Amino acid sequence: HRQALPKRSEQWLIFAPDLIVVAAYGRILPTPVLNLPNLGCLNLHPSLLPAYRGPSPVVGALLAGDDTTGVTLMLMDEGMDTGPIIAQRTRVVAPDDDADSLTAALFSDGSDLLLQNLGDWMTGAIIPQPQDDARATYTAKIERAAGAVDWELPAELLARRRRAYAPWPGLYTRWEDKELKLLDVAAAATSDIAPGLVVSADGTEISIGTGAGILTVNKLQLEGRRPATAGEFLRGYPQFVGAELSRDGAGQ
Repeated sequence: HRQALPKRSEQWLIFAPDLIVVAAYGRILPTPVLNLPNLGCLNLHPSLLPAYRGPSPVVGALLAGDDTTGVTLMLMDEGMDTGPIIAQRTRVVAPDDDADSLTAALFSDGSDLLLQNLGDWMTGAIIPQPQDDARATYTAKIERAAGAVDWELPAELLARRRRAYAPWPGLYTRWEDKELKLLDVAAAATSDIAPGLVVSADGTEISIGTGAGILTVNKLQLEGRRPATAGEFLRGYPQFVGAELSRDGAGQ
């Protein structure tokens, strides 16, 4: 749950605003604040509500592999992203989008959406539409441990996680007692490589077996070192080929 506003939020009552607009605020507005402006409290939420309510909507869309997502302008109520919808805009998810780039694009769309609808909202020309709670999906707060690679998972899911968890917590494994960040990866559908086994066909590319398919690693960063391409990394650490990586960091 989001934290309530601190006591100094009482200052909001002094300002007596006609309208409050929040975006990526991350906290619940107390009922006195919600009831303060005569035009209500509006929120820009980076999903097409009622999908992906909660704190991590962009991550949720990327993890699901959605082709499209969007942003919602809504009237806030006391629930978690449950208020009626004023307007929405859809956006295609690009193949190279990660959480960082997609969040920026959605809030850019959201600012346009707000400006396009603010005048009509202030004159009462827009009637907000209630959400269909039966279609609601939810997201949770992301913990750092979510970025740890389980090599028994499919390569496609791991590639989605790399995009969803950028820039934080990232996608990472361990090798020789050090954290190894996987900065740029791609999934291949078929593989007879054991999960967690590192192979390289020519010494310039890195492939790692997963529970289903191969994860190709194009760029990576060993703890305490600079980011490197696969070829650069193998020139410095040729012994990486043949390593058996595991979720608990015992990869050697």
